[in-house]
Amino acid sequence: MQLYDRRENENNVEYAYRVVRRNIMTLQMIPGTRISVDDIMKQLNMPVQIVREVTDKLEDELLMQSAARDVLMVTKIDISVFREGFFMRSVVEPKLIEQLAGYASTKGIERLNENLIMQKALIEGTEGDVEEFFHLDDDFHRIIYHLAGKPNIWNAVRRVCTHYDRIRFLDIIENQIDLKGTYEEHQRIADYLFTGIPEKSDIHEFYETHLGTYLRNLLQLMEEHPEYFVS
Repeated sequence: MQLYDRRENENNVEYAYRVVRRNIMTLQMIPGTRISVDDIMKQLNMPVQIVREVTDKLEDELLMQSAARDVLMVTKIDISVFREGFFMRSVVEPKLIEQLAGYASTKGIERLNENLIMQKALIEGTEGDVEEFFHLDDDFHRIIYHLAGKPNIWNAVRRVCTHYDRIRFLDIIENQIDLKGTYEEHQRIADYLFTGIPEKSDIHEFYETHLGTYLRNLLQLMEEHPEYFVS
């Protein structure tokens, strides 16, 4: 398990949850991996109560499941759960964009632009940090939900999309997805929020394409890593 620096004012549960979840989402703990509660305690240097609280949350997000007494397994990627996540985002987010388009606050647009600047810097760097781009991508969309006053819906989306998001990351690293194209689509979304959606633009069709990038290589990923998936 890879450890990360603790954030300012982050308590033990928040830190442990972020570390374990990030390891699962970025496939450093691959689907099907078994790990004991004791191993997690030792690696994080945390008491059992903290670890239990974290693993309970991850089980609720369908990222872990009990494999034996005091042993957990990272869930395999379930295609039906993946499709639910894709459906939820493809329905909810275009509606948020339509509501916010042309009315987003200046401060909100500034937050999106700061995120876009960091995305661009990663893409133009000599070694693009795929994992960091993945998290900037998530944060870009999180900001939109918060601008729309829907933080709880974002939390629900984040929970439902855990399997969709693992496929996103796997596709990025396996197929070297064009991150520049993703960045340009994010720039287009920010433009919609700032100036409005042009009459001839179909935001729903655009979002189907934006979120569905990872569908194109799904069968290939399943053939190359059958041990990661359950249908």
